[in-house]
Amino acid sequence: MASASCIVLLHFLILVNGLDLHTNLPDTIADIIIHFSHSESIFDCWFLDVDQELIGDIASSPRIAHIPKVLARFQTLKLSNIRKPSMVVLNLQKYLSEPVELVLALYNSLLTDHDTKYIILAEFSSVSEVVAIYNLILSKIAWNIVFVHSTFQIALVYNPFKRNVMFSTDMTLDIMFLDMTSDLYGTQIRYSVTGTSPWCALREPRIENGLVEGSVGKWVTETLRYINGSWYGVQLNCNPAVADCTGKYIYDEDGTPFDLLLNTIYLRKILLTTVDLTEPVRLVILAPRGRMLKMFELFTYPFEAELWVLILLLMIACALFTVIFPNLFQNDPFMLPVCGFERYSLCLAPPHEKMILFSLVVLFFFIKCAYENKFISLMTSYPRVRDPESLEDLRRAGVKIAVALNRIATLEHQFPDPEMRSLVEVVTDISVRRKNMAVMAEVQTARVIMHGDDYIDEETGDVECTPLKGYSLNLRVNSIATVPNSPTRSKLRDSERKLFEAGLMQYWFEEMLRQNLEFRRVYDPSKVRQNKDITVSELQPVWLVLAGGWISSVVILIVEIMWQKWSGKKHKLFLF
Repeated sequence: MASASCIVLLHFLILVNGLDLHTNLPDTIADIIIHFSHSESIFDCWFLDVDQELIGDIASSPRIAHIPKVLARFQTLKLSNIRKPSMVVLNLQKYLSEPVELVLALYNSLLTDHDTKYIILAEFSSVSEVVAIYNLILSKIAWNIVFVHSTFQIALVYNPFKRNVMFSTDMTLDIMFLDMTSDLYGTQIRYSVTGTSPWCALREPRIENGLVEGSVGKWVTETLRYINGSWYGVQLNCNPAVADCTGKYIYDEDGTPFDLLLNTIYLRKILLTTVDLTEPVRLVILAPRGRMLKMFELFTYPFEAELWVLILLLMIACALFTVIFPNLFQNDPFMLPVCGFERYSLCLAPPHEKMILFSLVVLFFFIKCAYENKFISLMTSYPRVRDPESLEDLRRAGVKIAVALNRIATLEHQFPDPEMRSLVEVVTDISVRRKNMAVMAEVQTARVIMHGDDYIDEETGDVECTPLKGYSLNLRVNSIATVPNSPTRSKLRDSERKLFEAGLMQYWFEEMLRQNLEFRRVYDPSKVRQNKDITVSELQPVWLVLAGGWISSVVILIVEIMWQKWSGKKHKLFLF
């Protein structure tokens, strides 16, 4: 590496002695700005310290009159949420002796984005001087930089990952603003994460180029692997909102800030340097599913109440018809349609009896067939009371919503809706709440809760809670935080979108659940009963009906025998 630097330095010294002077530096810089303005749909160029003659001449060039531009001073730069510039033109010669003011102004204002292009004008005499300028002044501010000599016609580009310098004596555009993040040459990216979640989890508290699990962890490490980078991760078991944990979460033990903070939280209002996740986050309410039907409720479940009332009225009408008109029909209008007991062949019956009883037989036949089919189907999937679908359903069922709030938040601030607030019950931890309570959680966290062992039916493997349909709130986009001007932000952003569209983010999330012992049961086929064959115990209602029918038949038989004996004795008394 040292020999290569010496060779480049010798070439540079030779070139300096024979370099041409700039014929018109403002026009040259203007041509560079015009060329790269076509590569972006929205482009603007910032000129810093336009009171300098050289910067003023470039900004006032008629060639770039159509380019949106901002003329700024370092003294007026403040932390702002305005759109970041696409390109910055800066004369660094003035600040080489005292660069602290420049570095602090740019760093504290977060002026530039990770994709911002820099054109640095300076008078340098060697490659090592260019490298020193980058390391001492610009490394914390920018990385996508082109150095242009303010006197001689030469442009240099320093690759901080490969640590080499490319230069052009004819100001060719081919070496300018190349994608240097396509190969990081083993550059180490440091990150931290608090706790273990399906998004990110480390096997050890500190890990270097090791296995990282979870959707976010896999996304980051696989992206770094693809661009030939390395990683060093730290997992903390503390709350980053607590003061004692905040410093450990942002800075490593040696005081170096982490490049990435992998906790997926809403950071847009706090930090400007973030990588947004594609999948939006929303809060959902998981309510306990409707209870299993009781034994005798099962027999009334196949039909709605209106149909049961209609059937009952029809049966009562048939029975009354038999009592009121005993001689009108040779068959019983109740026993024949309902039970199928025929005293006289319906084919030989009078026309009026055929018309009335045949229609009743057909009607009750279809009713019984429909009832039997639905009842048998219920044997394979035991029915429940209708699941709650709205807040009003929760209110009627007396179900409260468990919510865990931090010490700063209040119910009035978090839930301005009085209807929602009346159902909320604050708990310290939603994982230890009562099982008859609903829970409010992010949709990704809800997947974890729904597939936990405590909320899975031991016999059927069914989930015992369900989200309220069509009800969600607090829609937002979560992010992971990066250091200002992180060179890997573009790669991470693009790769996350591709992985999400390919379904790998969801796959890695579920893979983490499979590997976690707490949620293994729902994904392990050997732990969940897959056989849906009807067992003897599941037919308990049928056995009860048969037993009840047999007992009723025996009772009726005994009553009839006793009635016949009593009526026979009474008949004999009348004969005497």
